[in-house]
Amino acid sequence: MNHRRDGKISKFGIIALGTCALLLLLFLRPRSGPVPLSQLPAGEQERRRADVQKLEEEAKGIGEAAKQKKNVRFRVTVSEEQLNTMLQERLKPGNAPIHNVQATLSPGVVNVTGTVDYKGTSLPASLSGTLKAQNGKVTFQADSLSISHLPAPGAIKDKVESDINQRLSQGLTEAPLKVEELNIEQGKLTIAGTTD
Repeated sequence: MNHRRDGKISKFGIIALGTCALLLLLFLRPRSGPVPLSQLPAGEQERRRADVQKLEEEAKGIGEAAKQKKNVRFRVTVSEEQLNTMLQERLKPGNAPIHNVQATLSPGVVNVTGTVDYKGTSLPASLSGTLKAQNGKVTFQADSLSISHLPAPGAIKDKVESDINQRLSQGLTEAPLKVEELNIEQGKLTIAGTTD
């Protein structure tokens, strides 16, 4: 079938080309990350904070059971929305080396993006890695770290990984927990285990 008439593309050809371009835009466009909490309407911000507060109360109850040496099984699921709300509330400029934090959860992988301040300059940063339950603890393995869209040197990636693991370890020693399962799925993270 010839779609050219007198050196011009026919209407059918233009429609087909336009449809292909639209499909490419819809399916191959870069996916945007979660909307920062500060950019949401006030009512939505309060709903998300209340949702995180319920999650924190659940975690506090598990921690109290652990401190009282009650052997309790637990299973906690954290949504990507809850994780982002917690990170954005706690990692603000001035009290953390990274801000404008956004996390995405995909099968087996945690991706975190944000802005780091280095010698008075704000630079975009991206960290990708895995969380695992190992010997009753949670461990993080950094797969990649980039700063200003360039791969960070291995020593810096190792330092970030070490710092994250130290914080994870401290959090679990405050309340003696034995993590038996950690599963990262699309948009959610589930942690299960027992109090020691």
